[in-house]
Amino acid sequence: MKKKDEEKYLTAKELNEFFEKFEEQSKIKKGGRDGQSIQYKTLFTLLVMTGIRIGEALALNWSDIDFNKQILTINKTQVELKRKVEVSTPKTADSNRVIPINSDYLLELLKEWKTNQRKIEEKFNRENSEYSGIVFL
Repeated sequence: MKKKDEEKYLTAKELNEFFEKFEEQSKIKKGGRDGQSIQYKTLFTLLVMTGIRIGEALALNWSDIDFNKQILTINKTQVELKRKVEVSTPKTADSNRVIPINSDYLLELLKEWKTNQRKIEEKFNRENSEYSGIVFL
């Protein structure tokens, strides 16, 4: 008989420890917040607070986030097919959904990351690249 799959989630205590260690490492690495650490912190916080899948998060465009209505539209997912990463529609119709963003903290992180990302794009003249508008690269 096959052993029942273990549940795959972190407890509140484990999440707190994760974010504390993340903050410590970010400060040690760059002496504060840098573009990469704010991107990862935003990604991890989004995953935890909304319950979306990693593929859904990686497929997000800024147009999928409505800051005024405080909602997140999930209508695509990132998948790897034959060693190539692609964005496709979700497997089921129920995977298309609108998720409320009930956390001011998450909204502020998203806004901070969007501003930071825009500065990075401007610095490297990438405002109109094929990746412009993608939330997490």
